[in-house]
Amino acid sequence: MQYAPFAQLPAPAGLVGTRSDQIVLPAALSDLKATSEEETQKIFKLARDVVSDHDKWLSTLKEEEANRKERQELLRVVAQTSGPVEKEATLNFQMPGGSQASDKFDVEATTAFDLNSKAYQLLSNTRDPWKITVTGPTAGSATSISVEVSEAMYGQSLASLGVVPGCSYAVKIVQ
Repeated sequence: MQYAPFAQLPAPAGLVGTRSDQIVLPAALSDLKATSEEETQKIFKLARDVVSDHDKWLSTLKEEEANRKERQELLRVVAQTSGPVEKEATLNFQMPGGSQASDKFDVEATTAFDLNSKAYQLLSNTRDPWKITVTGPTAGSATSISVEVSEAMYGQSLASLGVVPGCSYAVKIVQ
């Protein structure tokens, strides 16, 4: 018991992991045995609690993983049965001279400015101003639209103008 006086010193302040209460060593061997059994029981109870909590956590983790796999499998099945998703609409350009041209455009990626650029490529006379009107659908089932494209719409996608993938629309260019 030569270290007993040191064990009763208070723990230094600010040290992480130190106990704040004083350590008291047993005075006799019989006290040591009783204290030791009580402490052992407490430690084993704490260990059982930790193992039980860990088992609960593992079962929850396995459940979540099984649910995640089930959701991924369902998504895979849906993707296989739905086939490729249509993103394009067919635009039939009607030019001032009566000529016509047809092209497919991605309704999300193509803007009204791209539509104006296509009209510029197709026009034989680019010096005179022109107006573009999109109407339809001429083929496909979607809500009917009639939109005159202006410069204010150049940043908008065809989808935001009402063009629906899988449908055909008439694009009339007038000078």
